[in-house]
Amino acid sequence: MNDTFSDFSNDMKHERQELLASIEQNLLSNNLSQAQERIEILGESLIEKSDSIKLDLYTAVLKLLKNEDASFLLDKILTETKSDRYNIGTQIVYLLKYRSYQKLNKLEEAAYFITMVIDATKENIQVPKATVPELLYVCKEISMYYLSQNEYKLAMLYAQRGISLAKQQGIVYFFDYLYFVLARSDSNDKEAFQFAQMFALYFQNDVLLKQLDE
Repeated sequence: MNDTFSDFSNDMKHERQELLASIEQNLLSNNLSQAQERIEILGESLIEKSDSIKLDLYTAVLKLLKNEDASFLLDKILTETKSDRYNIGTQIVYLLKYRSYQKLNKLEEAAYFITMVIDATKENIQVPKATVPELLYVCKEISMYYLSQNEYKLAMLYAQRGISLAKQQGIVYFFDYLYFVLARSDSNDKEAFQFAQMFALYFQNDVLLKQLDE
């Protein structure tokens, strides 16, 4: 009986992990309706606490992509992670808050949140239980921040970390931004410029394409 229950529990856990991974893929590909459906399938009552944090995070991202208020969920995640800056949930929330304050032109508040993530990733970008796309998002946001501050060496460092990590996994998420950072940080890097254009076209990133043409 115990073995049967254990097998059932493991099967359920595996199914939850697959659903969470598929939600992440939907968000990355901007398939919001599919992400919404899978979030509803999971249901918070059916998952463990660690999965619940991840689900709350993806739900918050979905709301932000739909231009909805996600402040309650973001604060809930910080409560659950105890604002541990070495927790990937905390880091993603801080970066989302950074972006929100940046849009509101509240630069001091924005700088506070991204500095917290930078301090946590100086020695090592790897974070326990983080997915590769989450780590790439961290690299992308920090590299873009340093680029905006004209800190080109640091911008290139984080962009190269992201590209190296992605290549190890055979994925190209955020390559439009990461190669854009390399191209803008070193005007002599013609290869980075070509890759930035190629991936901006691939991801239909018209904003970056326009900036690359300037």
